[in-house]
Amino acid sequence: MSARARLAALAVLVATSLLLVACPGDEEPEPTPTPTPTEALPDPGELMLAAADRMADVEKFHFVLDHENGTSEIVQGIEMVRAEGDIAGEDRLQAEIDGRLGTLAFETGIVVLPDQGWLRNPLTQRWQRENITVSALFDPQQGAVALMRTATATALGDRESIRGAECWVVEASTDSGELVFFRGVESGLTVRAKVWIGVDDPLVHRIELYGPISSSELETIVRRLDLSNFDEDVDIVPPR
Repeated sequence: MSARARLAALAVLVATSLLLVACPGDEEPEPTPTPTPTEALPDPGELMLAAADRMADVEKFHFVLDHENGTSEIVQGIEMVRAEGDIAGEDRLQAEIDGRLGTLAFETGIVVLPDQGWLRNPLTQRWQRENITVSALFDPQQGAVALMRTATATALGDRESIRGAECWVVEASTDSGELVFFRGVESGLTVRAKVWIGVDDPLVHRIELYGPISSSELETIVRRLDLSNFDEDVDIVPPR
């Protein structure tokens, strides 16, 4: 074979090799990744009922109640702006209260025991006996349970953390007459609510109520109730 023929044969061999590299045969397809299963979202209505049952078993907790654009009436014409205190069962409560009496702003305190109650006089800051009970004053435990059982859940929002507890956020609505937290409640007004319910344990960590519970209140009123220290020991005793 001449040199020219050998060169031609070599060129054909190289071209064929390049063609085989450029057009490989059938290859094994890469496996499709298995999709990660998404977390099943709870039904908001069932979540609220579970929270009602859980809160019915709670006997002790700390609470903070704040208001925007309004107040809640308690005793002797006192309007509560903010309250912070503790509940121990159905008939024991202690709270420090920022209140108003007309245009006068002041601080006072309340202690309720099974058969007696005390109110700290806003003017003298002396404790005086007062015929008050938890249910007639401000009852966050029974109020939370009633709200969970009577409100209509409308949506489930994103998770949020409240004081380190991961919570589902449930949006709901209820008739104002079902809000047994407060005195002076009128029926027939629609109140929107947001409720923060624990993911691992369906405790109610926060409730926000939007809208009036009586015809004398502003449409823009917001009540925010935070609950914590569930079933931790608290000593509620007569004031000194």
